[in-house]
Amino acid sequence: MNATALKPVLTRAADAETTSDPSSVMTLLADCGTDG
Repeated sequence: MNATALKPVLTRAADAETTSDPSSVMTLLADCGTDG
């Protein structure tokens, strides 16, 4: 098994990306562009 050390990600709500569609609103606190 390959264990990879994960680094913590801290994203403040004011800096998070928000996306929406007609039925919901989502706040992206981490995605592959920010957490590696």
